[in-house]
Order: sequence, then structure tokens, then C-alpha cells
Amino acid sequence: MTTNRYNPMFRLVVRLIKYFLLMIAGFAIAYLLSHLFGLSALAVSAFPSVTQLIITTGLILMSVLGLLIVVESAK
Repeated sequence: MTTNRYNPMFRLVVRLIKYFLLMIAGFAIAYLLSHLFGLSALAVSAFPSVTQLIITTGLILMSVLGLLIVVESAK
């Protein structure tokens, strides 16, 4: 029997990071497929907004993860 010794918030942030990385992989596949099928104009026009979304979400997740690591280590 295993015990779950991590904070529920920590588990939530780790799960969100997992889905964030899956989202990045999905955008990469969609970008490659759009170039493959000749829709590069669509991919190039959507690239700045997708990049901004990825950077913002990644920074928020990493900041919350860092805060949670500090809180867990203080316990």
C-alpha cells in the first residue's frame, strides 16, 4: 500500500505541467502538418499568438511550481 505524501496543490500543478507539455507537443505536430499540407500561411499567422500563450502559461506554471517547492521545503 502506497501513501500519497504530496500536497494536493503540488499534485495539481504537476498534472497541469503534464498537460502543458502535451499541448506543446500538439502544437508542434499541428505546425508540422500545416507545412506538410501547404498551409504555411496559416501556421505563420498563428505562430505569434501561440508562442505568447505558451510563454505566458509556462511562466505561470513554473512560478507556481517554484512557490510550492519553497512551501513544501519549509514544512
